Amino acid sequence: MKYLLEFAPERKGPFESASLDVLKSATDKLRGALKDGSIDVAYTKVGGGALMVVNSSSHEALGRILRNYGATDVVVTPLLDTVKVMEAYHEERAAGGPKWLKSAKKK
Repeated sequence: MKYLLEFAPERKGPFESASLDVLKSATDKLRGALKDGSIDVAYTKVGGGALMVVNSSSHEALGRILRNYGATDVVVTPLLDTVKVMEAYHEERAAGGPKWLKSAKKK
């Protein structure tokens, strides 16, 4: 499952207060996560804050990951594959509408 993570800007950014060793470790972890596919993309926003698209097996697994990293002020949005959503609409239209609507009309 893919999730959009939106990290709120901090009053004093995490990079400003971190030691060089902590920064290097965090950079290496991010590079590793990008390489292994657990993170698809990571961007820092001009003016503060960040966005990431991450992969996780479940909502609960993502929650554990965020807690382990001490991530706070994060907005988490589950994402859907747009092509698959569009294909589902095609199938519904070809079948005459959504199944739930058909069963509601019969009652």
